[in-house]
Amino acid sequence: MKLVEIATRRRVAISMAAVTLVLFGLIALQDLKVNLLPDLSYPTLTVRTEYRGAAPEEIETLLTRPVEEAVGVVKNVRTVKSVSRAGQSDVILEFAWGTDMDRAGLEVREKLEVLQLPVEAGRPLLLRFNPATDPIMRFGLVSGEEAGLTDESALKILRRYADEELKKRLEPVEGVAAVKISGGLEDEVQIEIDQRKMAQLNLPLDLLIARLAAENVNVSAGRLEEGTQRYLVRTINQFASVEAFGALIVAPGNGRPIYLKDIANVRSGYSEREAIIRMNGREAVEVAIYKEGDANTVSVAKGVRERIAAFTDELPPGMQMENVDDQSEFIDRAISEVVSAAVIGGVLAVLVIFGFLRNLRFTAAIALSIPVSIIATFFLMGQAGISLNIMSLGGIALATGLLVDNGIVVLENISRYRASGEGRVAAAVKGASEVGGAVIASTLTTIAVFLPLAFVEGVAGQLFRDQALTVTFALVISLGVAMTLIPMIAAASGQDKLPTGPGNGRGSSRIASGYAGLLDLALRRRLLTLGIAAVMLALAVFLMRDVGTELVPQLQQGRFEVELEAAPGTPLEETDRIGGQLQRLAAAEPSVDFVYGVAGSGNRIDANPTESGENIARMLVAMAPDAAPGAQGDVIAALRQRSAETAGLEANFTAPELLSFDKPLEIEIQGYDLESLREASDRVLAVLRDSDRFADVESSLERGHPEVQIFFDQERAASLGLTVKQISDQVVGKIRGRVATRYSWRDRKIDVLVRLAEDERQSIDAVRELIVNPESERPVPLSSVAEIRVAEGPAEIRRTDQERIALVQANLAYGDLGSAVEEAESRLAGLQLPYGLSMKITGQSEEMSASFRSLWFALALAVFLVYLVMASQFESLLHPFVILFSIPLAAVGVGLALWLTDTRLSVIVFIGLIMLAGIVVNNAIVLVDLINQLRERGADRLSAIREAARLRLRPILMTTLTTVLGLLPMALGMGEGAEMRTPMAITVIGGLLTATLLTLVVVPVMYSLLDRRRDPSPAGGNQPAENAAELMQAV
Repeated sequence: MKLVEIATRRRVAISMAAVTLVLFGLIALQDLKVNLLPDLSYPTLTVRTEYRGAAPEEIETLLTRPVEEAVGVVKNVRTVKSVSRAGQSDVILEFAWGTDMDRAGLEVREKLEVLQLPVEAGRPLLLRFNPATDPIMRFGLVSGEEAGLTDESALKILRRYADEELKKRLEPVEGVAAVKISGGLEDEVQIEIDQRKMAQLNLPLDLLIARLAAENVNVSAGRLEEGTQRYLVRTINQFASVEAFGALIVAPGNGRPIYLKDIANVRSGYSEREAIIRMNGREAVEVAIYKEGDANTVSVAKGVRERIAAFTDELPPGMQMENVDDQSEFIDRAISEVVSAAVIGGVLAVLVIFGFLRNLRFTAAIALSIPVSIIATFFLMGQAGISLNIMSLGGIALATGLLVDNGIVVLENISRYRASGEGRVAAAVKGASEVGGAVIASTLTTIAVFLPLAFVEGVAGQLFRDQALTVTFALVISLGVAMTLIPMIAAASGQDKLPTGPGNGRGSSRIASGYAGLLDLALRRRLLTLGIAAVMLALAVFLMRDVGTELVPQLQQGRFEVELEAAPGTPLEETDRIGGQLQRLAAAEPSVDFVYGVAGSGNRIDANPTESGENIARMLVAMAPDAAPGAQGDVIAALRQRSAETAGLEANFTAPELLSFDKPLEIEIQGYDLESLREASDRVLAVLRDSDRFADVESSLERGHPEVQIFFDQERAASLGLTVKQISDQVVGKIRGRVATRYSWRDRKIDVLVRLAEDERQSIDAVRELIVNPESERPVPLSSVAEIRVAEGPAEIRRTDQERIALVQANLAYGDLGSAVEEAESRLAGLQLPYGLSMKITGQSEEMSASFRSLWFALALAVFLVYLVMASQFESLLHPFVILFSIPLAAVGVGLALWLTDTRLSVIVFIGLIMLAGIVVNNAIVLVDLINQLRERGADRLSAIREAARLRLRPILMTTLTTVLGLLPMALGMGEGAEMRTPMAITVIGGLLTATLLTLVVVPVMYSLLDRRRDPSPAGGNQPAENAAELMQAV
């Protein structure tokens, strides 16, 4: 092989090439981004539109339906879902996987630009779901008791400091995209009018609002010149203080002007609260840090911490900043664990090599391939835009044991030629060249199995792209190292020799002799051998039936979330009181580090359409690092018990979800009539709640929202010269209020809200007395032109593909997702639904089914690609078929390993199966390749099989053990993020161990059965060689 000859002659050039690769890799390593997960591009867009104070049915009619009709025709839209809640519409567009989401976003924006929505509605926001867009850090700003402030004044000061100081200091940090502030009390100028005084003055609300806006202006009037001086001309008329608003003349009056303060109470207050934030039960202001899309999470977080440390001493007296969440800490720990697993695995692999070779120089030569391959891989990762994350680094850790395999095979063969008397250079060239084809084929088979991942839909394809590319890069480089550096070092290594037998010492000799006897027995009892293998495979399939299924394992971050839902219509303050009790209960537990809670909607910029509203509260409970393993379950049990004791409160306990916002089990009931949907969902609720497998079962139509509904008498209104629109505008303006203008204070703009005084709008009787004709001489109350009813409307209205649905959701109390879906299907099979309704199971189970279908296809394609590579290598259709028998043999170990470790079948396990398809055939490749070489040199079939098995026993055992021990630290599942790598390591280890043991027996038996070629004669002879060992000695 030319490459090997060049490597043995041009040692300096090869050494410099290796140094260059390492140097480039080290340079690239400094620039690689550090993230928790790869960049995930979900094919989902959310159009969020807010309409403050509107009921769900109005939201559906005025916002949701028009948006659905406008954007539902965008190319590649697969499903349109929507949620209409009080004050907010979310329209979720699900595109086909592989869609260019940037282009799709532009098309959606074009549709929204021409959409006509109510003037009072906010501008539609286009959001994308991506775990990378979550805040990387969150802080709580709290005021201590030593500050001596009342709660209201403290919250105002906290909010002002966060808006005016913290935001300005943190946003310039490199990599920070935005700093979002929520909680506390936000300044607002409030003008609370007396509607009766306005009626006496015949002053309509619209005119007052227009007057405020017109008076609060500064205008540039141009320039003038007087002599040699040029002046700028400006009108200075903006209100300089809150009191100045009260001096605004609103009517001429009789003898003296009427000022705004005569008909309204003008005061500095705070805006209506949408969220109340608490830290360990104490009210706080939240500061959330969002990073730029391509920024390094760890570097940005470090920069923010340094900036905060620089001004911590300057915080006002009694003010404290407490860390709520820091993604970089978890990322640092997770990546450190992966690196540790890779290092420990590499050390174990090197120890195995030394244990077999008993030669320090040759062991060092093979071990050299690990750091060279890994460091050079960093350079290729940088070129491919791959970040350092738990998946890419998991790929490196996974490849650690594989990187030495090629070097072991090459060096072992070189050693055999050295033992036969060949010179250093000749032995290096012949030994490496002889196994070069097999080594290249085995590497290509391992690489080939990653190509089908390009066809995998769903989260699996994107999640494992980085890992697949990283393993591929490392293996390609390790192949180059095995065919260049290893022969070069072997050619320069003096008289060092390795034992040529299958092992060193008494133990290895026993293994070799035991294996020879077992192989002879198997070759004599071939059908019995295959029968035993078939029984073992059937046993593995049987065990796999008891292995549960799930989409992806849940990352255990030492924290959990609680969603609390009070009865619809519960005021924000009451919701906060209930949530605060539970927060203080959790914070009092010794095993809890901190508790973060929010009541209301908060400052949300994510695309997750989770429930929000004044009756919704959320808690994030972080466990202490030294908490006992069962402490989290104890805290959850205590919170469940307390929440169950609170009337009308529903609690939903979940772990933070990184890869999906769907519940494990979701049942979608389609129809139009809300009452029929409610009836059907109630039946489904009863069925699921009857099983202890399902927890936190809830329906989107379970509880309605109390409403004050106004039905107009159009004839009466017309007789008074009023239209429904005019009356509606009066009701909206007086109850919800309108922002007339904005007051400039320092560098901030503060809303000026005009509405009725609180006692004239905060009761149903007060609503009946609203004056709807302020410009008339005789005031007319709302009750004269409308009937006012108190009723219950839906809390939310969900739609799928422009059809109403009821959504029943549930978490799992125990067991796996697959079993839960089977039980749900069984229980719901006999359920009778009202006419015109249909039902289907969705949620994570739907995503799991789609991913599994793609992965089965990818596995079949991987096996086919492995066959293509081997067929090209062997120029035979039969021998690759013999080698493929290694793959079902691996299934024996996979089933046993998953069953023994109670590991569920998931996307992670499937990727391990696909990898196994390329790894387990490697041992059979080098074995069958040598059998063919011996037969070409004149050995008979059985003699060639026995001799090849004897010679390849040691490299096969070495490569298997290095791979297994390299993966062992990952399989032990220690450290942060282990859930994302342990199942794959268990799968590969289990499959590789059984496949290796059975390959050494079953593949020779299959070869002897299927290869019926006539044994060739020795060169120039008519009889086949009787002993392949003698032939090898002659060679």
